[in-house]
Amino acid sequence: MHENPDWSRWLTGRWVGRVITIVTLGLSAWFLAAQVRDATPTGPLAYAFTWDMFPSFATQSVRRVALGQTAAGDYVVLHPSPWSQFREGVQGDLTRADLDRAGSGFQTLVEAVRRRTRSQRRDDPLVRVLLCEQAWPVKFNLRDDHYTSVLGDAKPIEMPFGEPLPALLAPPAGIPHATWRIVREYAVNERDECSAADEWSPGRTPSP
Repeated sequence: MHENPDWSRWLTGRWVGRVITIVTLGLSAWFLAAQVRDATPTGPLAYAFTWDMFPSFATQSVRRVALGQTAAGDYVVLHPSPWSQFREGVQGDLTRADLDRAGSGFQTLVEAVRRRTRSQRRDDPLVRVLLCEQAWPVKFNLRDDHYTSVLGDAKPIEMPFGEPLPALLAPPAGIPHATWRIVREYAVNERDECSAADEWSPGRTPSP
């Protein structure tokens, strides 16, 4: 009498399923026991048991700065500007451009400021704009005592840079280091933008 092949495959599938279930439950119990003993395992196997509850949580804080280069080679700050009066964040120093993680409206904001202030650069118009980002790990936003409580180590002291950096380029207060990158740069020609019919618009300084 021949054995039914369908029945044999069904039994094999059941045993494979039982083995996988037992192995999974055993590894889960081992991982939970290690956490109870405060000896959380590391490595690829441990990551398989980590719940990624906040997949969109940002691991870096970002501060955005826009610079314009003039025909003479000088640089002017387009952002932050006197018109960026909205401030939020823990230190109250983040503009709307900084709070937007994607930075989708950053260039639009910078271009609005550039056009508004063209009259101030009539003799030396801009030829290039650089959109820059300064970033640092969010863990450095913690207070010194919270940093030590959460991470177990003392918060690093601010890294020496030799000569004091300008406030625009220096890391925020309490941040030991931060990195800069140019997100985008593009050419502009303010002199040609303004024809005889379209005179330089008066650049008004907002009231404080």
